[in-house]
Amino acid sequence: MGFSQKDAEPILQEQLGRIRKKAGLSQKELANKLGKPQSFVSKSEKGQRELKAIELFWLCQTCGTTAEEFCKSVEEQLRDQGPPHSR
Repeated sequence: MGFSQKDAEPILQEQLGRIRKKAGLSQKELANKLGKPQSFVSKSEKGQRELKAIELFWLCQTCGTTAEEFCKSVEEQLRDQGPPHSR
């Protein structure tokens, strides 16, 4: 595909916030459901913390989606942006 981690990170962060809000959850509510501190969610959405695959799975499941759907959404946004050299 030709996209770097730098290209994907802002989209990942945006999508994390989007699925949380779509589920009608505040950062604190999501964190409580995950058994994590609020800073876990906040730092993940700001890109200050990298999520493990299992954490992404739990986060997506808690927000009523799947990791597969989350990844498809990120991939679609990257594709819509076009290759990095065309921006």
